[in-house]
Amino acid sequence: MIKVKDVAKTMTLKDFQKRFTQENQGIKDNLTRKIYFCIYDFGFKVSQEDCLEVRDCKECMNEAIEYLKFRNNSRENKKYEQSSFDR
Repeated sequence: MIKVKDVAKTMTLKDFQKRFTQENQGIKDNLTRKIYFCIYDFGFKVSQEDCLEVRDCKECMNEAIEYLKFRNNSRENKKYEQSSFDR
């Protein structure tokens, strides 16, 4: 099981969507039943200044999910490019 703090570094979007669901202002871990309100809990780097500027935890969570989507697409593109070279 991936530790919650390692989500930003290691978890794929597919795994994230299986394990976590949006719950009002936060994200619920379906394995532990805990609710997280800050992307800092998932290992994303957030400063206090960033937090005060945004003031909406849901907005940060959406940005984190968008980041996971972007990273997922980047990995898929690399796999495709690599398989093209292997031919």
